[in-house]
Amino acid sequence: MPKAYVVFQTEDDSAPIADAWIYLKQGTSITLLRTSAATSAPPGLALAQAFGKTDPTLSWEYTTRFTIDVPVTVELLYSRGARPLPAAVLSRATASFVTRKLEPPAAPSLVPDPYLCAPNELNTIVCVPGITVLLPRMNVAVTTPAELTFWPLLWEQASATFYTDGMGGGATIGPREQTPAPATTRGPKERGLRIAGSIDARATGAKLAVWNVRDAKLIKLRASATDTDAAGHDDVPLRLGPPPKGAVTAASAPRAFEQPVYFLTPEDALGPVQILVTSEGIAPVQTIGGFTAHLCGVQGALVDDALTNMDGTRAGPQPSDRDEVHICDFNGHSPIGGPDLATANGALRRQARVRRMVKYTIRCSRERNLASMITPVRIVHPEMPMWMAELHLAGVKKAELEDLLIRRKRLLPGAPTEIKLSYRWELRFQWKGPDNSIAFTPWYSGPHGTHKAAGYDHFEYDERHSLFWGTTGALAAGQTVTIRLDAKEKLDVEPSGLPRSPFASAPGVVPFPVAGRRTPVVQIDGQKRRWGRLHTAKDLDTLLFEWQAVVLRADQRTEAMRGGDCDAKIAAVEIDGARVDSGYLPDGSRPPATLPDVAVPTARVVGDNPQTIPIFEAAVNAVTDRFYSVEHAGDPVLSGIPLVGWQAAVRTICSHESGRRQFWDTPTSARWLGEDFRWSEGYEMGMPLFGGPRGYGIGQKDPHPELDAMFDYLEAIRTACQELMVDKVNTVVNRLLSPHLDLTRVNHRAAVLRAAVRAYNGGTEFRWVPRHGATGPTDGAFWVHPVTARAHMEYPNEALDNRPHGGRNVNYAGGDVEWTQDYYYRPAFPPAPAAPPAPPGGPPGGGGPGGGPGGGPGGGH
Repeated sequence: MPKAYVVFQTEDDSAPIADAWIYLKQGTSITLLRTSAATSAPPGLALAQAFGKTDPTLSWEYTTRFTIDVPVTVELLYSRGARPLPAAVLSRATASFVTRKLEPPAAPSLVPDPYLCAPNELNTIVCVPGITVLLPRMNVAVTTPAELTFWPLLWEQASATFYTDGMGGGATIGPREQTPAPATTRGPKERGLRIAGSIDARATGAKLAVWNVRDAKLIKLRASATDTDAAGHDDVPLRLGPPPKGAVTAASAPRAFEQPVYFLTPEDALGPVQILVTSEGIAPVQTIGGFTAHLCGVQGALVDDALTNMDGTRAGPQPSDRDEVHICDFNGHSPIGGPDLATANGALRRQARVRRMVKYTIRCSRERNLASMITPVRIVHPEMPMWMAELHLAGVKKAELEDLLIRRKRLLPGAPTEIKLSYRWELRFQWKGPDNSIAFTPWYSGPHGTHKAAGYDHFEYDERHSLFWGTTGALAAGQTVTIRLDAKEKLDVEPSGLPRSPFASAPGVVPFPVAGRRTPVVQIDGQKRRWGRLHTAKDLDTLLFEWQAVVLRADQRTEAMRGGDCDAKIAAVEIDGARVDSGYLPDGSRPPATLPDVAVPTARVVGDNPQTIPIFEAAVNAVTDRFYSVEHAGDPVLSGIPLVGWQAAVRTICSHESGRRQFWDTPTSARWLGEDFRWSEGYEMGMPLFGGPRGYGIGQKDPHPELDAMFDYLEAIRTACQELMVDKVNTVVNRLLSPHLDLTRVNHRAAVLRAAVRAYNGGTEFRWVPRHGATGPTDGAFWVHPVTARAHMEYPNEALDNRPHGGRNVNYAGGDVEWTQDYYYRPAFPPAPAAPPAPPGGPPGGGGPGGGPGGGPGGGH
């Protein structure tokens, strides 16, 4: 029997069937062929795999002209895509094959055949019988996802029920604060994957199946987001668009389809897949197969490297549901008024909420040099978590990634040798202070009149950080990562196995809080990550992208302390310049473009206080020294009082006002603000210490300080220095003691300090009393004559007292007292003795300006 070559064309218009897989069936045997490209001569020529090649799915290895003995009757089917239809699918596609009898041509043409010519004999003429076979047109296509790229499976964002499931009401807050949260099944679910394409207009229906290339089996699907069939389905119906109007033929415009795809167990589906679409209502059945993408799960994580190693040289642990704890707050619904403590506290507790959240900590345990000091001084600094943010492409193995890149180079237009992934990240911090009065706007009467709470400047902030740290510092642009093939069609990697120069903007070494931290990398091998947040979830091979989630001050060089609710997200993930498809939400709707592609459930950032009195005192001394000696060097008023005097005053004020605490360190609770105010405010564990009606932090700044001083105790100490040594000093010098003040006199300089301390707590301390028979304005003396609430009368005594070394108390019971104090200026001024720590959980120190001592915050100034 003669042999013949075969060229395939469509039967309606004789167009070549180029770049297609041909399945030639004889009996029960199927021969796999590939047709030549449209640019070949001739296009649509059947080619067999070259001798010695072993992977039948590599289309570029089909280089040998296929010949067949004719005449013969065969069954034929063709499909498009990067991979051929699997044998298991072909065995089910019997209705898609068509029968053709291949006859030898009546007059075979003479064509040069370089395949059969010996070397240097290209002019040899060989009689090549060729036949043309006509097959039905296959009007089936998939447009989403794109072929030979990642098909990203995204998560929905965490719903409100996730945070509160099993947590109970706010009335039972307190004892369970920051203890492990109960298990929940209401965590985020996978979004539906979008599939879109078209099919022959004559089709009355279609079905979708997805083939797992790695495991060589169909992936079980769910018919919808609410399908609860535990067995799943091998295929699901496709929802077709309306057919064209009028007579429908094979040449009619195809019907579109677009819908979500839901997997029964997504973690088992991730990997290289083939999308299979089969028509209904057409004979023969039209099938598309081999349409290849890499199904990968896309998720993010925020890990704290310090939990593994305080030097930040090793990767931190992956947060899971086991790290979720009870976090209690009042959601900004504070203060709440009432006629008495029980009523107001009860009403406020009903506004409380309890949420499950992963907790991160602003640590306060490591010493380093205080910046800008003349002589280096080591003190304990606060530190944000050593965050390394991660983007996971779960279900990607190194060998499969290399295979994907090779197929892209061989089959996609332009022969790309790389794939690019870009992302823009963001950390968002939010917190509403206890003085926030959203739910209730009370009036109160105090010793200084009647006030409306909404009239003062409550604290509330909402701040976003999105900078990358590069080799020269902060970079505002998003990050782009490129993974490439080398000239030998292998992944282009360093000897370490890491990709070679993957980052468009090379990451640098973050210099804080400690030198020598690890830098971000892209890892293509050896990394496994859980799919989802459950600690029981399956570990999957993962393509890992890292970046350091730095939180910077306005100078974009130094670390900022920020606490409260923290949302980490990647607004947009792009592959080769196109944003990944957002899929479908559980209700079947398409997500808005503003919804981030990757979002980590809201976490809570809480603060730690200085752990010992020496740590606290060393910090106060150093910050006060810098304020005095560097920032305000040569100030004529400040320099008239020795540094040790200012240090002793700031130390004692911070001890008195806050018990040396920057953050509330007892369980979240409702706190009665006293009879003058008759309302309760919510105090939140780990959040800035608050003393009603509006004092914050270690120095109880009233009204609230700048944001940097809300979560950084060193900045809060500096704010206290500014308040005492500049703001209050200027007030007492310019408005209260002038024009009688003579800074050449020791007791007058001492009066400045005492008057500033009184002003820090509210009120005035001195009045000028002319001497009997005085003839001039300076012929008199300052007399102690406090104007303040009786409850705050002793504040300067408490702040300045140092009885073991001579004593500086004033007897306020004896009326006006002439001021003769000069103790401050003796050369050997000793440090003030440490006050005993305040008992935890004590009541707030007081009401309006001039709050008094107590276990709680010291009140306003």
